[in-house]
Amino acid sequence: MFAWANAHLEEGGAGLAMGWDEDAPDAGGVEELRRQVEALWLENAVMGETIRVLKADDPRLDPSMLTNWSRTRIIDAIRGEFGLARALQATGLKRGTYYYERGVIVAGDK
Repeated sequence: MFAWANAHLEEGGAGLAMGWDEDAPDAGGVEELRRQVEALWLENAVMGETIRVLKADDPRLDPSMLTNWSRTRIIDAIRGEFGLARALQATGLKRGTYYYERGVIVAGDK
């Protein structure tokens, strides 16, 4: 008990963790984890918007099966958070196709 108290006084909370420095991820590992988390956030956002664009009971909930119009709507919804380039990459839509579909959406029905 006294050893724990002394370790806490000398090293703070880290002194109480056994082998904390051996198990700590290196800086490269932390950056890799951040990239993976960001990729998962983007994938989650794409899937969430896919569900909003399509009805929940639609079997085409895979983003690769969407029409270009649907992909454009998804990109419009997530581009503020992730940026256009990453949203285009996540949905598999080309930049020119995206801008063409945006023009069609803006023009509306004739």
